[in-house]
Amino acid sequence: MKPAWDRLAQTFKKSKNVVIADVDCTAGGQSVCQRQGVKGYPTIKYYIGGTARDYQGGRDFDALKKFVETKMGPPPPPCNLKKRKKTCSKREMKFINKMEGNDDEIEEQLQKLTEKRDKKHKKGNKKFIGWRWVETRIRLLKQMGSEGKTEL
Repeated sequence: MKPAWDRLAQTFKKSKNVVIADVDCTAGGQSVCQRQGVKGYPTIKYYIGGTARDYQGGRDFDALKKFVETKMGPPPPPCNLKKRKKTCSKREMKFINKMEGNDDEIEEQLQKLTEKRDKKHKKGNKKFIGWRWVETRIRLLKQMGSEGKTEL
């Protein structure tokens, strides 16, 4: 369940309305867990309007994400260069700052990453280690490159 929870936290990281957090009830978080009535592990609690409720749904990423979206709203939009301060993570901003203004390198990187992704897909690996970051960089490079400039 930990990988699904971490992925959920990453998905909602930039959200203004949703906070995904965890507490280790066996270590320094014991007092928090006792105050919140946690008796078994893992226990998932969610809060709406300051009221705690026990989560009883599925423990995989899709079930967790669907629940959060239904109860608390959708995840924030993906990084958009026009709204970068509101939508981009530190990692995305670092990549943008490195690539921005260097049109030749943008096109070169876009080609390399697209080829890498396509090669993995041909082998039947739709989801390979690091695939989300590859897809994010492709999307950002398209926004910075010639495709993005025609949209601006």
